[in-house]
Amino acid sequence: MGIEGNFIEFDPNYSPDDPFERLQGAHFVVDNDLDPSLRELVERILPLASYYTSIDAFVEAHSHLDYGLVNHALCAAIRDVLKRYVTLIVQLEHQYNTSPEFTLQRFWFYVHDVLHLLKLLHSLTIELVSIYSPNIPSSDEDSGDDPDLDDDSEQDEALKAVLKEFNSGGRRKAAKAGVTPENNIEGMVVKGGEVLAVLEDRVMNTLGDPVASELYSDLLLKASQPYCKMLIQWVTQGILADPYEEFIIKESKSITRGTLDMDFTDEYWERKYVLRNRSPATSASVTLSTPHASQSARHRRSDSGHAVWRREGGVAGGAVLPRFLEVWEVKILLAGKYVNVMRECGVETNGLNSSEGSDDHVQFQLSTKIDSHTLIKMNNEAFFELIDRAYISANRSLLNLLMKSEDLLGRLQSLKHHFFLSQGDSFTTFLDTANYELAKKLKHVNVSRLQNQFDLAIRNPSSSSSSDPYKEDVKVTMATTSLTDWLLRIVGVTGAIDGGQSTSATRQHGFLASESQHGNHAERIDALQLDYTVRFPLSLVISRKTILRYQLIFRYLLHLKHLEQSLTLSWTDHIKSSAWRSSTKSYPRLECWKRRIFNLRAKMLSFVQSLYNFICFEVLEKNYRKLQLKLRKVDTVDGLLREHVDFLDTCLKECMLTNSKLLKIHQKLTTACSMFASYTAHFTKSASTFNLAFENSEGDWEAIPNDIQNKISMAELALNKFEQNFNHHSKVHVDMVTYFASSENLALLALAVRLTNVRSTH
Repeated sequence: MGIEGNFIEFDPNYSPDDPFERLQGAHFVVDNDLDPSLRELVERILPLASYYTSIDAFVEAHSHLDYGLVNHALCAAIRDVLKRYVTLIVQLEHQYNTSPEFTLQRFWFYVHDVLHLLKLLHSLTIELVSIYSPNIPSSDEDSGDDPDLDDDSEQDEALKAVLKEFNSGGRRKAAKAGVTPENNIEGMVVKGGEVLAVLEDRVMNTLGDPVASELYSDLLLKASQPYCKMLIQWVTQGILADPYEEFIIKESKSITRGTLDMDFTDEYWERKYVLRNRSPATSASVTLSTPHASQSARHRRSDSGHAVWRREGGVAGGAVLPRFLEVWEVKILLAGKYVNVMRECGVETNGLNSSEGSDDHVQFQLSTKIDSHTLIKMNNEAFFELIDRAYISANRSLLNLLMKSEDLLGRLQSLKHHFFLSQGDSFTTFLDTANYELAKKLKHVNVSRLQNQFDLAIRNPSSSSSSDPYKEDVKVTMATTSLTDWLLRIVGVTGAIDGGQSTSATRQHGFLASESQHGNHAERIDALQLDYTVRFPLSLVISRKTILRYQLIFRYLLHLKHLEQSLTLSWTDHIKSSAWRSSTKSYPRLECWKRRIFNLRAKMLSFVQSLYNFICFEVLEKNYRKLQLKLRKVDTVDGLLREHVDFLDTCLKECMLTNSKLLKIHQKLTTACSMFASYTAHFTKSASTFNLAFENSEGDWEAIPNDIQNKISMAELALNKFEQNFNHHSKVHVDMVTYFASSENLALLALAVRLTNVRSTH
């Protein structure tokens, strides 16, 4: 019992009031005058007292509130063992007082088996303490035969101070100072999953010792009950009741549904609930790996059989999983997340449907009301079946909610119609009516007026968009960053994308600079973009991150569509204007100049149309059909999210929006086309002047006034620059497309053939 007597006293260097020394066990000295035979027998029995005082000190310290529910359950189980030990001591004391035949040898006979039991308990408690206080010798460092610990062992002053605070009833100052496992893992107490992992390791390592295996198995069973109830509540109800951070799942309370409206990082889905043993980015991209252990689980496992190595890897407390749960960590995370989303949507979750061929034990575990007197064994197939069925049930329920109740496919079809311009009649009507507003300077554009004009266009009964049930969710906005600049930031040329949350000065610079340089109508058109309003839980699939991808593709298509319209208007102007229709065959120089303009316009128009048609039919339409087929077969919510993002990423890649080299050469080509189209009026005016000059001079160059000759020469020089610029960059563009089609983007092969035909035709 650790109480001094006449012949046995505390070691002079041992202080029973010191919690740190009590954790290591009381040190005793035996009177030297005692008979040697009795002394030898006493020294055999004496470790009982050391073990008992150490275990009792552990129970006292780890019963504190901050040690968590698992430690509390473990301490309660240890108390049961100590009660049986104390009962035995009381019985032996009674025999000593009543039976003259009771001897020290008989006493040793009765306590011999208990000594082994307490030694096992002492070994466990010392290991648990030594994990966060390395200076306490672990059980493997003890001799096992000598009950007395080394008096000269170095004491952990930090732990000593902590234990003294606990002994006085105060709370840990470290907790008040915000010391968390993330920033002070070395001094963090062992709790939650880490305690269960230590117990599970001992069960596995003592299979050859029936007493040890039974003891540790019983402690594991009882200590795991709070953890087990947290896990069941999480996977069946989506509720995370973990006040002491013992569970493998971590919740970020600062992330709420309110952040979804401007969530450019999918933060709610990826970071609201994460695995403690992984970073948010890693946890967000977890994939199912059963029945094999995950990579992180294998990395966390060591051949040493001890728990200190976990801390060396930065994993402690609730971040540690028992070995038997490591392969289930992803399903545990996802099952709770799915059910949690259902709860957020107001859908009642009554656990799992346990009527489909499962045994009574599993059906009991599926109940949300767990009998406090029934112990649930976590490391057996019945419990694993619970996790698996919880995951399947939650996954199917949420998938059904998204696909049927929320009509996800209909939403994606609506996005395709508007953002991919697959029903372009309404958008063409909108552009015609918004032409005046878009002709203004960017800062003077009235977005509300544009929205009204857009609503009128899509609500027109003759429009193909009028039947879209979700057309009200499409909004018109004006971007503040040029498309090319934004894309280059995404691919890492000028910096990583910041989710559209850069400073206003940076965001305004792209278009304001372009507008000051060119000031043309094209800049306002390029700033035009659509947005989409979507509610939870669809916002998990159609998130701000995915809408950003849709916007990039839309702006790219709109840019090409506007270029096509501009070049088509140039062709119309060439047909209508008498300056172009009048015959100038008698004036070869003027006729050649006109034909070169016609030919260059036709080449540019063919280039833009080939690129636009390739993107619409060879990329977007083809990949969307594939997405539809995949979504009809998808069986997990994470698979659904992954397929949708993969579809958009594939579209961006095959549209050449993720390759900085192709982006830059494409920008040069489209800029040349845009500038050429804007010169149409200037060319028409020059053609009229040149026609009149050649008619008056009857084709005699010398008779043409010098100022007109200079204008003709300048017009020819300007045309030469346009031709050289476009021809050079179009050749480079075709070569680059051909190269990337053969090396990393096979989908570009069709575009390479189209563009090669355009170059050879003109």
